[in-house]
Parts: sequence; C-alpha cells; structure tokens
Amino acid sequence: MYRLLIRLLTFQFAIIQIPFKSKNNLILETIELRQQLMIYQSKKQDSKNITDLTRLLLVALKTENFIWGAPIIYSELLKLGYTKNQASQRTISRYLKKIRPDDPDTTKKKRQQWKVFLKNHRQYIMGMDFFTVPTISFKTLYVFFIIDHARRKIIHFNVTEHPTAEWVVHYYIASHPGTVWANSC
Repeated sequence: MYRLLIRLLTFQFAIIQIPFKSKNNLILETIELRQQLMIYQSKKQDSKNITDLTRLLLVALKTENFIWGAPIIYSELLKLGYTKNQASQRTISRYLKKIRPDDPDTTKKKRQQWKVFLKNHRQYIMGMDFFTVPTISFKTLYVFFIIDHARRKIIHFNVTEHPTAEWVVHYYIASHPGTVWANSC
C-alpha cells in the first residue's frame, strides 16, 4: 500500500512538471521511456517463450489427452521436473489455444458429447428437481418432480410447503415401485 501511494505521488508530480519542461527535455525523456519499454518487452517475451522440446511435449499431451486443460497439463509438467520459471500455467494456456488437432472429425469421434451420452443412457436416467410456486397468500410451495428421460414422461410429482430429506426420499422410493431397496423407509 505504501509503495502504491509513493508511485501515485511520483506520477502526479511528473504530470505537474510537464508544462514547465522544455521541448528538448521532453524529447529526451520520450526516447528514454521508449528504450525502457523495449527492454521491458524483450524481458517479457523471454519469459513467455518456451523451448521447442516443451512445445512438442505440450502438443503430445494435448493431442493424446484432448480433455485436459492448462491446469492439468501444467501439473503434469511439474511432475516431470519442469520448474515454474520454465513454463507457467498462463503460458501453457496460450500455447494450447494455438494447438489444433490434425483431424477434428477423429477427435470428435473419440470424445462422447453430452447429447450422445444422454441418448445412449436415457433408459437408465431419471431426473428430479424442485421448483417453487408463489401463492396468492405470499406463501411458497415447493414442487418435487421426477421425469423419465427414456419416455419423456413425468413419473411422479408432489407439492409441500416444507420439504425435508425424509419427504424427498419417501416420494423417490414411492416413484420406483419394483425396485428393492437396502434400507427402505
């Protein structure tokens, strides 16, 4: 906080001095600032650049494990002995944006999309949820429903003012009449 205050004050004093400086001093200061900026940018580029071997390793990791993102690949590089100075997570994420798979169709075939997953497993999946309904008397009713994805049919629904875990379990078990439960209520 103290350093920030000093920098702000220094900046304000520099701005106040500008109208009182000569044109030659302003030109020299501009040249000096440009040189400092070039030095800063060259240091910044050096820290962003990674070796060709690391780049090849990133490509291999990304193409073999297409679900992995920058955090996982970064942790894998740390496990392999890379230091934080050699490759940062931010640098890896920048390089991952540049890496494109050779054939996008084969990558899509390897990866099961959410829609395909639901289509393949819909006969085994049921969804349940609550939604609220405000009444005229400003009370809130909670509606619990269970839907079967295979038939797109509402299996069960019920309404209460005060839902509890026991209440939900009771109606969940009631919606599956043929199932044998280990610890039924």
